[in-house]
Amino acid sequence: MPDANHHHAAHCPECEPQPVLRNHWFLGKLVTPRDLTDEHRYVAQKLRLHHQRLHGTGIVCGLEVSQHGNPLCQDRLVRLHPGSAIDCCGHDILVLEEDTIDLMAFPAFRSLVETPEGKPHRLRLCLRHRECPTEEVPVLFDECACDDTDCAPNRILETYAVDLVVDPPEPEPKSVLTPRLRRLATVGVPEAGAIALDEGPGRMLLTATESAKSLVYRTLLDGLVPKAPVHLDRLAFALAVDPSARLLAVAVAPDTVTDPLELHVYDLDGTLAAPERKLTIPASAGSKMRMRCAPGTGEMVTLTLDGGKVAVWKKGLPDGEAPRELDAGGDSIGLAIGTGGTLAYTLRDGAAKVVEVQLGSAAPPREITLPAGFSHVALDAALSTGPDLIALAGTEGGKGRLLLFDPKGAGSAVGQAVELHGEPADIAVSPGGGWAYVVGAESGKGWLQPVNLHQLRAGKQPKAGAVLDVAEPLAGVTVDAAGRRLYLLHADGVVIVEVDEADCGALLDGGACPSCLESDCLTLATIRGWKPGAKLLDGDDATGDPPAGTAWIDNADGRVVLPSTQAIAAALRCLMEHAPAGGGTQGPPGQNGTNGEDGLGIDAVNATFVNCTVPGAAAIVDIAGVRTLRLTIPKGCDGKDGVGAGEKLVRIAALSWEHRKPSLLATIVEPSDTPGRPPRTFKGLVIGFTGDVVIGFALPARNKREEIEHLVVDAEHVFQVLARPRRNAVQDTLLDCRCPLAGNQVVPVRITRMDGRLIREAEIVPGPIANAAAYLLNEDALGGFNRFVGQELWAVLRGDFVCEPDRDERGRLALGRAIDAEFVRADLPTGDRPKGADLGIQGGLFESWFPVTLEG
Repeated sequence: MPDANHHHAAHCPECEPQPVLRNHWFLGKLVTPRDLTDEHRYVAQKLRLHHQRLHGTGIVCGLEVSQHGNPLCQDRLVRLHPGSAIDCCGHDILVLEEDTIDLMAFPAFRSLVETPEGKPHRLRLCLRHRECPTEEVPVLFDECACDDTDCAPNRILETYAVDLVVDPPEPEPKSVLTPRLRRLATVGVPEAGAIALDEGPGRMLLTATESAKSLVYRTLLDGLVPKAPVHLDRLAFALAVDPSARLLAVAVAPDTVTDPLELHVYDLDGTLAAPERKLTIPASAGSKMRMRCAPGTGEMVTLTLDGGKVAVWKKGLPDGEAPRELDAGGDSIGLAIGTGGTLAYTLRDGAAKVVEVQLGSAAPPREITLPAGFSHVALDAALSTGPDLIALAGTEGGKGRLLLFDPKGAGSAVGQAVELHGEPADIAVSPGGGWAYVVGAESGKGWLQPVNLHQLRAGKQPKAGAVLDVAEPLAGVTVDAAGRRLYLLHADGVVIVEVDEADCGALLDGGACPSCLESDCLTLATIRGWKPGAKLLDGDDATGDPPAGTAWIDNADGRVVLPSTQAIAAALRCLMEHAPAGGGTQGPPGQNGTNGEDGLGIDAVNATFVNCTVPGAAAIVDIAGVRTLRLTIPKGCDGKDGVGAGEKLVRIAALSWEHRKPSLLATIVEPSDTPGRPPRTFKGLVIGFTGDVVIGFALPARNKREEIEHLVVDAEHVFQVLARPRRNAVQDTLLDCRCPLAGNQVVPVRITRMDGRLIREAEIVPGPIANAAAYLLNEDALGGFNRFVGQELWAVLRGDFVCEPDRDERGRLALGRAIDAEFVRADLPTGDRPKGADLGIQGGLFESWFPVTLEG
């Protein structure tokens, strides 16, 4: 690894391509150093050109910067991880081992530490290609030397250098998807206060002035030709267009200040000399106004900003019909309408809340709290075929921010807030919800900036796009229905901006060759908000601001990634395999297609039912000039008899315990087959059946190579007894487990003593056929029975594996039908059937439990 100051000695060879000169080798050629140098240059240049022209420049893999492992060193040391990169010259840059970077080795960093400026700084670590002469050897002959002591490097080590830049200029956001914004024209309107677009046959920009006797200026969008203005003789507060009814609605001041505002309705296809009708806006006296035409329903929605009163007017704004009156619950800012025109959104003035109003009902408004610290200014709805989202423009920590917000439920931010150029004034979202356009003003001038909402939806954190500076201070923005033009409102008129979204296909058409004069320094990581003494901590997955006394290392900010061909192929394969369920948002619905030509139709249907073995068929035939659908329909064939149900199945008839009640363990006796030896006695659980079952036997091998297969009702799988294990304190608070007891066995028995319906004693029989099964508890393995006193045992019998005896074709013992084991309503005998019925269902799971008591 180079020394800590290797960045100061970085050397870059010439990067511009040179004429390709290849050695010509032949027998007897005199080889000089120039020949060997040219051979090396030829190979190196071909490789560099291949990298530069076919792959590009950036970080290929690895090369992450992370915090140092020792907390005492984190204010000056960071770690650089191994990886690979290609610079703009096409040089390979390799870091083979983890390297510790001492920031104090950089003079700019050291100067800030020794002489603090008291303000935060942005540090950028970058990587460049470096060539180091090495292996000094004596020069045997040098015609220019005076003695024989000269040395020259025997090798050139291609390595790397790390550099540090303090407070580098912010790069312009670069994205192939960022729309290009171009100022197209300016429409002069003195005292402009509100705008609306008529995108129907008239295609007109309507701009109302903020004067005591407002005018509505009309400008044709095609050619920007002005038309005669509409004289209102009142102060206009807001205007909106109903495109389907071809109406212009203007909210104007009343004759008397204490009266409510009026809604003047004009026919857009008429002369606009006078309103068609005048309507009264309820609860609007002395208030400013916002107005929108709801998509989908065509209803006109008005909102009084003082008091938050909402009025919903029917489509066409019929005369003499009062609007539906709703309430947003208080003073409001802005108005947006959701998909389908059923919901309206506004902002609570003086509180960090979004308010949702149901336009079709009188339900109270729903308030959704915004993230702490975000101060809203304006909003617009991001509408698509997916759920509605709200794009909010405002400030956070004294800086302009855009926040994409999901209003569902308690509400949540989609990604993190995006930093804007300055404090915003208004926001508009493009059709389909892909882009947000934010405007603002500072120092007497305006700015426009796009933000990629697609990336926020996809879980990425975009940077706001390049700013378009405008000479006029901007106050509002409107986007047209196609998303191709923006109309920026300022005090003296409207600036029209053309939006040109990138043609992704054109990126494959080629262009200028990539090149550079000297090797560049590739960004590794950016450290924001650093002050002398701050610890440098990993911040790739962090949100918000770092704690006091720290700064975060961001490996994404400014880093250009150059994915390998393998990575690109994997990404394309992923897109192809998962395209139907991708993470992108759906676009807006397309227009309906034209109706097709009428078909020939069918005049009659002729159906014939045939045997189930005959295949079906369908055909359209002409029968005496009548187009007839002729169908051949097979009947259904009878199915095979089912095997699940059975008549007079064996069931469980008796137990050695009472379900859920404290019970004794049964006594099971094994008779002695040796004279003079007493019988053995066990404790356990016994299940009695209504008939014989197979408890355990062995099937003979099908060939000599196979082992004998044992079919048993065993204690490991079929007849299990479960108990709670001894648990520690953590398990006591988190889990309630029951585990099968180990080291026990199941044997065939006959019942020898009953106490009512309880089995008290049983005797082990040779088997394998018996009408009862006993689960023998191994007292030694269990550590004595006293540990179970008061504890609950859980008996499980899997009826699918407990079968009646049968015989095969050779007369040997075989398995017959399974028992009917379902313990329905904890009633005996078992069976999932109506009482008194003989037909039952084979198999089922028997479960029962009881606390253990012992005879005193």
